[in-house]
Amino acid sequence: MKKILYLVTEDWYFWSHRRLLAEEAIKTGYEVTLVTKSGEYYERIKSIGVNIIPIDIVRAIASPIQELKTLTKLISIYKEVSPDLVHHVSLKPVLMGSIAAWFSKVPKVVNAYTGLGYIFISTSWSSRIFLTFIVPVLSLLFKRKNFFSIVQNNDDAGLLENKGLIKPGKYMLIPGSGVEMDEFAYTPEQTGDLPVVLFASRLLVDKGLYDFIEACRLLKNDGVLAKCVLAGDIDSENPTSIKSEELNAWIENNIVEWWGYREDMYDVIRKSNIVCLPSYREGLPKILLEAASVGRAIVTTDVPGCRDCVVNGKNGLIVPVEDPVKLAKAIQQLIDEPETRKQMGKAGHEIINDSFDMNTVNNQTIALYNTLLSD
Repeated sequence: MKKILYLVTEDWYFWSHRRLLAEEAIKTGYEVTLVTKSGEYYERIKSIGVNIIPIDIVRAIASPIQELKTLTKLISIYKEVSPDLVHHVSLKPVLMGSIAAWFSKVPKVVNAYTGLGYIFISTSWSSRIFLTFIVPVLSLLFKRKNFFSIVQNNDDAGLLENKGLIKPGKYMLIPGSGVEMDEFAYTPEQTGDLPVVLFASRLLVDKGLYDFIEACRLLKNDGVLAKCVLAGDIDSENPTSIKSEELNAWIENNIVEWWGYREDMYDVIRKSNIVCLPSYREGLPKILLEAASVGRAIVTTDVPGCRDCVVNGKNGLIVPVEDPVKLAKAIQQLIDEPETRKQMGKAGHEIINDSFDMNTVNNQTIALYNTLLSD
């Protein structure tokens, strides 16, 4: 039996984004091991037949000593498990896992970029050092014959190729982790007193949260009747996370309602009328795919990832990034035009059905495994 090892920083992320892929790999006949930070999803992941090895891998750039300890632990795990293929999900696992796979002589390596996030859009000194000195060294490693990459949009593919982190002909574009359409079934909007405008994500600045809050404030000041809602939690490990004091102030000033971290995302989306994600950059945002599947009109920004799942004027509206005034105007347009929202919702569901169904996405990834392991 061939062995596949996944490296993911958080067990909750694996459960929400890669669980069904792992289940499909097990059905196909692979033995699956997950290396991740163990939390409340440990037992649930174990129950689907996945072997779990806990590791405390920090998502942000840590101290050199901490990173060296993590790398040493990973090398030890890779040598012990001896997988036929490792699948690294998101940037930090890609970087650390690739080095560990090289030292451990893992036969096949799949690096999945789920968005280039903070490290590529930040102007901090740590990001500049990383891009200037570390990326050129890693590019030599990533061009090895047994390395293959998955990207979620063409913009990321172009940037990664320019940086030397992927090689022409050695990567595949697979659109995100897909949507389980039976779970996120098309559901007409509920009628209520106020339209609900939903921001569902980790509460991060680079998700466009400040722009959303300012847009909600503008709508409130203009007397627009709507309920703005945050569904998500503070992410203390992320350098762009907001502070609890900010969240409390927004709630106290009646700018937004906060529904907290939610696992029942279908119910959350079902209760909304408009889903808004004014992010600064994405791989392919799952929340927008899920919103479209349920049949909700979307307002998002003209950035990689976001514009890849929204056709402006068809299933949503696209606005310039970091422009809360235009964001507010787009939201108000959809508040004022319920019939437009309805038509956009239907169009969005059809787009998901045609291109982003989870079964299609998972089958592409399993086919990649089969091809790589047949060499």
